[in-house]
Amino acid sequence: MKMSSRNKIKRETCMVSKLCEMISRGDLRNDHPQQRKSGQWEEEVRDNFIVTVIQNEDFDPIKICEQLTDNDVILWLIDGLQRCTTIENYKAGKFALGKKINPSVIEYQEVKKDENGKIVKDANGNTVYENVTFDLKGKSYAQLPERLKEDFNNCPVWVVEHLHCSDEEVGRHIVRYNSGVKMNVAQKTITYMCKVAKDVKKLSGHAFFSDCASFPDIKDRNGTIDKIVNETIMGLNFFDRWTKDATKLGKFLNENASKEMFNNLNEYLDRLYNTATPTTGKLFNEKNALVWFMLFDKFVKTGLPDEKFGEFLNNFEELKNVKVTLDHARKPKGAEETNNLSFAEIDTCNSTKDKSMIEDKLHILETVMGEFLGVDFTNLCKIDALGDNTTPETAISSDGECPDEDGMSDVSALDFIKRNVNPEATEEDVDVCYETIDYCKNKLKGFDKNSKLLDYHNDVALVAVIAYAIKNEIDLDKWIVSFSNHNNTYPSDTKENYTYMLNSLKQFTNNVAA
Repeated sequence: MKMSSRNKIKRETCMVSKLCEMISRGDLRNDHPQQRKSGQWEEEVRDNFIVTVIQNEDFDPIKICEQLTDNDVILWLIDGLQRCTTIENYKAGKFALGKKINPSVIEYQEVKKDENGKIVKDANGNTVYENVTFDLKGKSYAQLPERLKEDFNNCPVWVVEHLHCSDEEVGRHIVRYNSGVKMNVAQKTITYMCKVAKDVKKLSGHAFFSDCASFPDIKDRNGTIDKIVNETIMGLNFFDRWTKDATKLGKFLNENASKEMFNNLNEYLDRLYNTATPTTGKLFNEKNALVWFMLFDKFVKTGLPDEKFGEFLNNFEELKNVKVTLDHARKPKGAEETNNLSFAEIDTCNSTKDKSMIEDKLHILETVMGEFLGVDFTNLCKIDALGDNTTPETAISSDGECPDEDGMSDVSALDFIKRNVNPEATEEDVDVCYETIDYCKNKLKGFDKNSKLLDYHNDVALVAVIAYAIKNEIDLDKWIVSFSNHNNTYPSDTKENYTYMLNSLKQFTNNVAA
């Protein structure tokens, strides 16, 4: 029988000492991949919380999710990580209390002893107590009087435990409990990524980010590296779906990113760790890491040894000033608008995470690297998608265009829609079309989720048909359900595929109207 929401919650108290023991033994896990990392509190907040514990004053309950597996029961700490790790670290002697605590001097009762250290008794034989004071400023746990150590360890902690939770329920509780807590965008995004959070965290812990890119611990704790990993997975695999909205991006990857994509990026990180230096690795900063990872992806398709990419990185301090002509103008900081820019100049422009800005930066880097290495990146395609024996020369078709897996030209959904449906279309319009596909796939009754309509090859054509339907106010629900169930072959050319789908939509609409 399914448990009710009320029956799935248990409330109890435990002492600080027991809580520390549970975490130390691993009985209580404080490393859930969707939970933000410890060390978020400033020292003043941290120290005053310890004063609260020493005085046995009340503080918010911690929350735990119980998750049943095939072989075990896992208890996840999902709210209260900062409180628990602060308690652990203070008891372990990792910090002493600072000066900004209130109160700094506390009063408590202590057993009175005489000059020989014996306990004083009154006339009736009862133990005599006296009020004493102790200044907590600068004191570590080891420097506390035994009575205060005892008070610290015996402080009661209220615990709310959610029983029999699924991955989705754990993620929902993390979001719910953090809704009123100040989390930055990157930290909040990972809470929506229950299916791939472990993969993201594995990559964000790669030595490349700490040893080469030199991200400090604070960037790791505040989710910056998680955000870079998310952006890179999106840029390498779903750039047509790019959005600078970190939450939307995270939710999309949660549903669409595969293990192979994370494994591929892990391989890139391994290779770059052996290629970049602590100096050149700093190019992969928060602002431009995505562009550099995408550039390395392009480089890999050349088949050249990684040392050549390292040479380019080593010479980039000079090459960053080489100017490249764009087909539109940009306005660098402190300069006039121009379409002839170097990477150093375009890097001062606004809109860092706009898709068009990423494309412009990548174009400049490709051009400069192409000249440096003697490679024509304009004719370089996704060689790996064409087979292991494909070379840069054989990857180019006779008319100079780069075919994808089915011989289609590599064209973005936005470009295709502008040429064939609506010249005023925007990236937001494309996002709406893709959201419509997601709705059809996950919510529309009767839609065949295994239909080849959802294959990558048909993606651009289908998005264009949806854009056409939206522009002309056509309800396509019934058509797309029917089409997904009765069509398993499609033209290989994107334009032919679009025409094929559009004719089907028009015919279906006419038949319904008749």
